[in-house]
Amino acid sequence: MPDRTAVHHPIFARFYAKAAPGMERKGAGEHRDELLAGLAGRVVEVGAGNGLNFAHYPTGVTEVVAVEPEPHLRRLAEEAARTSPVPVRVVDGLAQSLPLADGALDAAVASLVLCSVPDQSDALAEIRRVLRPGGELRFYEHVRASTPKLARAQRIADVVWPWFGGGCHTSRETTAAVERAGFEILELRRFTFRPCAAAALVAPHVVGRARRPSQHGRRPAMLDAMAAPRLDPIPRERRDPRTEELLAALRATPDAHDLNIFATLAHHPKLLKRWVAFGGTLLYGGELPPRDRELLVLRTAWRCGTDYEWGHHVEFAHQTGLSDGEIERCARPLDPGAHDADAVLLRAADELHADARIGDETWAALASRYSAAQLVEVCMLVGQYHLVAFALRSLGVEREPGIVGLPG
Repeated sequence: MPDRTAVHHPIFARFYAKAAPGMERKGAGEHRDELLAGLAGRVVEVGAGNGLNFAHYPTGVTEVVAVEPEPHLRRLAEEAARTSPVPVRVVDGLAQSLPLADGALDAAVASLVLCSVPDQSDALAEIRRVLRPGGELRFYEHVRASTPKLARAQRIADVVWPWFGGGCHTSRETTAAVERAGFEILELRRFTFRPCAAAALVAPHVVGRARRPSQHGRRPAMLDAMAAPRLDPIPRERRDPRTEELLAALRATPDAHDLNIFATLAHHPKLLKRWVAFGGTLLYGGELPPRDRELLVLRTAWRCGTDYEWGHHVEFAHQTGLSDGEIERCARPLDPGAHDADAVLLRAADELHADARIGDETWAALASRYSAAQLVEVCMLVGQYHLVAFALRSLGVEREPGIVGLPG
């Protein structure tokens, strides 16, 4: 099997270099445009091969550090770097041992390389190491088929395929590996690309965008799990009369239990009173259709990894008529090709979460559908439920019995 410490595939490297131009003409070049669109700053490209990506980098990229361990492909990459529209520095190195400092890069690119690294978890951990918090991983890979017949054929082929394919494996579940490595997948598109009959086993492809989260490098949904609340809800017997009066007004019935969020925020009764008024306006007196409101809230809860917020709003969502499938969609990466009305709302929540700003294209789609007041409300609603998420997770507010958590 491929050596973990050196890469030397002279026959495969020459075959790949000759076959690549044909694949580019049949669609791979467009896939590279999609992969790299919008990148900016310093970028590491892991397994740069013969430099096919170089011509596709946008001008906002200030430097590409192209890491390629195979000698013949590295020489070709050096030639391609000379005509690149952005500065490219080609270096020798391995995916599992990148010659870069911690947090030094704004983005990383993995293009048809995670199929061939000896261990995906090692390579992705190394990519995560060199990315700054909030930095992006762009990936374009062939992956395991979703159909049982082809997936079985891939597994059988992988007994010998790496010997002839430069270490390539046909049946890797790369998207799952990216998530296991602690990246948050923002966008993902699955498609079939078969530029020739010989490519049948590697026809299933993905192109996607993921982020290294800023919270200590782990996915938000994995951060809760406190052993106990940091602030306990105030029990009724310990409340002053004004706080008890405030909480009593929030109960569905006089003998109902107080929600943990209210009894915890009651440590600051003045703030609780004003927050309830603001939140109540958005929840019960807003301008957005209730269904649209809940899509935005659920997406924000998923992005922030907030079980409490998710579970309570699943109940609200069902009341507005959202189906289980529509609710589940709020907790999945969004297909970048999706432009239906719900996708526009989810993308708006994603952009506010990532950049504190709705992008121009998404804004235009929202503005064609909503009034000025509703547009204001979209921004304020997502901001409100970020505020709630910050408090819930930092204070360690526990879900009440029967309230579901985030899926997966």
